[in-house]
Amino acid sequence: MMVQKLSGITFLLLLCQHACADDQTKHSVVCQGKNAYLTCDSGFIHILDANYGRTDISTCSEGKPLQQISNVYCYQETSFRTMSVRCNGRGSCSVDAENSVFSDPCSLTYKYLKVSYECRQLQKSITCESFQSVIACDSGFISVHHANYGRRDFSTCPHATGKSVCYFPQTTGMRSRCNGKRYCDIDASNQVFSNPCGNVYKYLEVTYSCEKAYSNPCRQSVRTVQGHLEEFSPDFRISVKRLLMDDHSADKGNVVLPPGGAVPSGKANEENMIDNPYLRPVKKPKSFPFVHTFNMLVQKLSWISLLLFLCQQGIEAKRTVACEGQSVRLHCILGLIKVIKANYGRTDRTTCTYRMPPASTSNRQCFQRESLHIMSTWCDARKSCSVPASNSVFSDPCAWTYKYLEVYHVCVHKDALRRSQLNTSDYARADPVTVSISTWK
Repeated sequence: MMVQKLSGITFLLLLCQHACADDQTKHSVVCQGKNAYLTCDSGFIHILDANYGRTDISTCSEGKPLQQISNVYCYQETSFRTMSVRCNGRGSCSVDAENSVFSDPCSLTYKYLKVSYECRQLQKSITCESFQSVIACDSGFISVHHANYGRRDFSTCPHATGKSVCYFPQTTGMRSRCNGKRYCDIDASNQVFSNPCGNVYKYLEVTYSCEKAYSNPCRQSVRTVQGHLEEFSPDFRISVKRLLMDDHSADKGNVVLPPGGAVPSGKANEENMIDNPYLRPVKKPKSFPFVHTFNMLVQKLSWISLLLFLCQQGIEAKRTVACEGQSVRLHCILGLIKVIKANYGRTDRTTCTYRMPPASTSNRQCFQRESLHIMSTWCDARKSCSVPASNSVFSDPCAWTYKYLEVYHVCVHKDALRRSQLNTSDYARADPVTVSISTWK
């Protein structure tokens, strides 16, 4: 049942992606010891999938003995992150398919690097260390795709101490600070991002797009789902892939059969396993136990279903902000409240700053991680609710900082709140004041 439900969701996402996609997915496969070169004639690279290892017996097999290509369960769980950190947001990038880059997921196996990526039409901001970065959209709302504070090449922001590469991804943080806003400023400094690489002169690199409030909501929902899947740990993603592919073969044993299918005679003792590659245990990919993976998927299903529903209907969320000491008031003319995003803290220098000293509004990394849970407890399934933006309700995530409560909600029918999957009739169309779906990221 779980595989069927996930496969259905994947199929819907695939349909939505095909309906919204402008760019064609590109693929790169290079053998171990070679160099993977990714490039976009226009736009910037966005990694979709990657693995350094081996998943079949034919790729990069020419001239190799069978014992070096027989392990087809060779996964390097960090491949996706490594490629994303090195290539996302760049016009081109070059990565060596080497153990020195990815580490060795399976010794004695000849590996290859397989990458899928697309070219996205984005805007790019480069800010040298100690200067202020300003990201703005004249039309629409900011949607950050990738960010890095460090150094990925030697030509950008040239400096005497800029001779070393430094990868320090800041995508999640920049999304929290800037997504859904028209204007976002932040200092490219060690005080904001910490110092990831000693005396290296760094720069803040951000690729983003300006998403209009009513332009292609399907695309926004798909990218939001992709963003959440990218935040899963690599071994969790591998477990999901196995569930979706209905691949039970990896669990039936840890011995690789020869092409003929027959297991050579002889006992699989320590001595003859060295000489006989077909009796040698194969290192299977590290993954979550099935039960743990199942539980994590169940927790995410309602969120993914909601995004798919919004993708179909083009629904927007209402944004409400209350300064510290005031109250957020949510209401639905039709349907009941469903809170989808919330934070009590501070992520910019412009909201709730009137007559406040600069020292109390300078911290833009103030997050109360339980904000969504608290708001959902107070407001979900109600027609209206009022929640004080105060430390007594949320606790104090950052002392000496003047905070505000920012909440996004939609209005849905009563029955939809009791089910893990929404139908097209669940949304109660009401409040006309809305913001872009891109602000949910």
